[in-house]
Amino acid sequence: MAGILIDAQIVCGRDLVLRLIHSVGLRAQRGYRRPRGFYGASPNIAAPNLLNRKFEVNEPNPWWVSDITYIHTHEGFLFLAVVMDLFARNIVGWSMSGRMKDDLILDARTMAHWRHRPTNTVMLHSDQGSEYKSRACKK
Repeated sequence: MAGILIDAQIVCGRDLVLRLIHSVGLRAQRGYRRPRGFYGASPNIAAPNLLNRKFEVNEPNPWWVSDITYIHTHEGFLFLAVVMDLFARNIVGWSMSGRMKDDLILDARTMAHWRHRPTNTVMLHSDQGSEYKSRACKK
């Protein structure tokens, strides 16, 4: 702030600007905090790793991979779940919500199914987070 004022040829010092900013109750925002999560002691494996890092497939829809990420917005965090087909490497389904629940994953899977209507059995690979281990997602 002091640099901007000095560039505008207003005589001031860094300490004066800091004192004035604090007097009106303003403060700088440095980055943002990540959403808190629970990190348990031992991993709970819900399903064996059948994909085993073999990400090259020869036909559409044998493997879909899924993950959740968060996006920081001015109104808070949004959680995004995506489902990607490993053959074409494109997003086949997605869902966004303000809460990270199993509905987020189910909506993304449903979108992927209705958009691509696979005729064969599709295997879904994920990082096995707590949302993927819920009863609704195991069906």
